[in-house]
Amino acid sequence: MKIFILSSVALISSIAIAATKHYRIETQILVDGQLVSSPKVITNGDKATEISQISENPHKELRMKIIASDLTSDKVKDGILIKFDVEYVSGSKVVKASPQVLAKAGSEATIEIGNPESHQNLKMKIVATRE
Repeated sequence: MKIFILSSVALISSIAIAATKHYRIETQILVDGQLVSSPKVITNGDKATEISQISENPHKELRMKIIASDLTSDKVKDGILIKFDVEYVSGSKVVKASPQVLAKAGSEATIEIGNPESHQNLKMKIVATRE
């Protein structure tokens, strides 16, 4: 009887694990046309994943929070909705944004953001796939 109970628990646990979706998000971050970072992450569906990159001399920081989930629309079949919170700091200049994009799985999507205060433009190229 104990063996049956343990087998049932293991089967239920493996079904729950299999139901969790994972997304591979590959991003290129460009500021004023210059590539500043190419982060790649695997994230759990509907859960935030955070990335932080800091370099010295000159001081630069990139902080990103990513949430991905499935979403299909009339225009995008097999879509992945990707929500970002992005902060890029270079010296005294700061670019902050919270964009989101609905991308077709495996295809490149692009987000462009301009910041009139810092006179910097942020461009993100994103490819998302399911794992």
